[in-house]
Amino acid sequence: MDLASDKKIWTFKSLMQDHVRFVINVPLFFISPFILRPKQRLCIHKGVINQNRCTLSTNLHYELGRLAELYEENNDSMSIKDRYEFADFIEFGDVFAKYNGRGDEVKSAFDSIKAKYSFTIAQCSLSTALYMHWETLLGNTIDSFFRSTCRGLKKEGSSAVFEALFSIFFGPSMFALAVTMVMLATFKGTVPVVLNKIIGSLISLMASFSIVPVGIIGLISLQFIQLPGGGHHEPLPSSFDYAPIPEALSPNKFAVFLQKEFTRKRLGITISTDDNDSLIVSKLDPSSPIRSGTLLREGDKIVSINGVTLEGLTALQVAKLIRKSKGEIRVDALKTNSTA
Repeated sequence: MDLASDKKIWTFKSLMQDHVRFVINVPLFFISPFILRPKQRLCIHKGVINQNRCTLSTNLHYELGRLAELYEENNDSMSIKDRYEFADFIEFGDVFAKYNGRGDEVKSAFDSIKAKYSFTIAQCSLSTALYMHWETLLGNTIDSFFRSTCRGLKKEGSSAVFEALFSIFFGPSMFALAVTMVMLATFKGTVPVVLNKIIGSLISLMASFSIVPVGIIGLISLQFIQLPGGGHHEPLPSSFDYAPIPEALSPNKFAVFLQKEFTRKRLGITISTDDNDSLIVSKLDPSSPIRSGTLLREGDKIVSINGVTLEGLTALQVAKLIRKSKGEIRVDALKTNSTA
């Protein structure tokens, strides 16, 4: 079950730290949609959403992707051609969100984009990932308050008072994004590239009305917040400053995307439980495209499918879940000692 309390959300400290960097990058939020191709920008969105799992961002991203021909009508899976052509940008967004925008992994992903494209494209990719980090955590934190905190589901490291005040201040921003999503859904077919870029810039403009005041408060308040390891401050916090801490931060965790056009199509993967009752890949058929086309190997632990955690499910239930799925299937897996 994909609960709001299972997702990465802001605490007061991480909110202030993040918004310091956001406010510095606000000008690039407006410019980046005009520099990046729409599909490049949206694939970065996709990577961040894969990690942060925000429902509102997922739906808004689909509408933007549909208008940019990234997705077909009523089908949120990318074509094989686009998946390979824009894989660098999906990976960048995925790595950025996984490590909360900091660390050697994010720097390496940034350098990879810079080497393959240009510094300008890399910088705009970074600002795009920053914006989507803001949007997804905005949605997750408000969603967590109404769907979890208000129902008495306590989350370690968070505060009901903080979430309530957060929802009051940022609620209008979330409402504006939801209205934008509904308006975009009324467009049929695709829109010209220029219009798609303008829409992306206007969405960033709406966000800036919330980002700028909190960013200014963050610049002031962080002077009085004791940071881990002394007084040195990096604008984006490390993972433990968020609540809850996602399993995605494990360096051995990875995601694979499987394409299944029909529900009856077999993927050639057998899942069973090991001695610790963990769900693992026990067999891959030699003819399966998974064996040659992904990182997935026999012995890998299966963590979630399409963002749905598999904790408490049996191997038979997981097999049925995969069998009923079609289109693009995201499988989050964990390398074990025998496969790492």
